[in-house]
Amino acid sequence: MGLYDWLTGKKDKSKITAEEPLLESLIASGCDSLNVVISRRDIEAGDPNGTLRTLRQLIDSRSIAEKFQGQVELSVHGYDSDPRELHEISEVRAFFRELDEAFPFWFYFLSTYGESFLLVLAFCLCRVTKMGPGLAMINPGDLQEFLEVHYGAMNHVCDKLGISRSSNARVSADIERYFGAAFGSK
Repeated sequence: MGLYDWLTGKKDKSKITAEEPLLESLIASGCDSLNVVISRRDIEAGDPNGTLRTLRQLIDSRSIAEKFQGQVELSVHGYDSDPRELHEISEVRAFFRELDEAFPFWFYFLSTYGESFLLVLAFCLCRVTKMGPGLAMINPGDLQEFLEVHYGAMNHVCDKLGISRSSNARVSADIERYFGAAFGSK
């Protein structure tokens, strides 16, 4: 049983294995952040395996997890000329639902600085009501569930990897500040 199976208690149906320890190589070269680029081709094919191959390395060990805590960005390539927001594209929403089912540990790893992908992820995983041009609102019940599920996933990965409660509390505070700022609350 791999660490992913141990962390989630699930069988890994995709049998993804990294052929080379990409993140260990990046750390050895002095890299301290990671931008995972997701292609339109992978999204339209409904194939998160390449992305998962990279993301799952983040939970290979405590040292890798701690090194990349809050240092991961996601970006989507190939929709620049599409006038729709990513959350308005059904294939994008489906891709991120599948990715999230396999790797729900975003709160620990994704950056909370600047225009973080966390908000895009929330819009993709929750029901959204379009309020007007360029304006949309996440269903409050869905947002509450999104927060609970992802705080729980973060707590689980921290417990399983032996990451301190104080580190977990600091990251939780960062997430709370991020979403509070995004939705206009304290």
